[in-house]
Amino acid sequence: MVERRETHSTQTLRGPLVASLALSSASPASLALFDVAGRRVVANEIGSLGPGPHRVLVAKDLAAGLYWLVLRQQGVERKTRVVALR
Repeated sequence: MVERRETHSTQTLRGPLVASLALSSASPASLALFDVAGRRVVANEIGSLGPGPHRVLVAKDLAAGLYWLVLRQQGVERKTRVVALR
């Protein structure tokens, strides 16, 4: 199961997108980034990092815009909004 530290949060960033997340088990997980049109911009299989807090580089450079970051593990999906600024 995926644990979340924040509910329906929005991250605003300039520069690289680094996801801070907490996993509750060693099961494989994945991160995907979607633009507002629903196109997948980035897909990262983050594997079995193990339970606990982690920081994962998602993207080095994003065009300005609104995105959805989706974390999936064991059939559970968690989303957060990301606003990339220039």
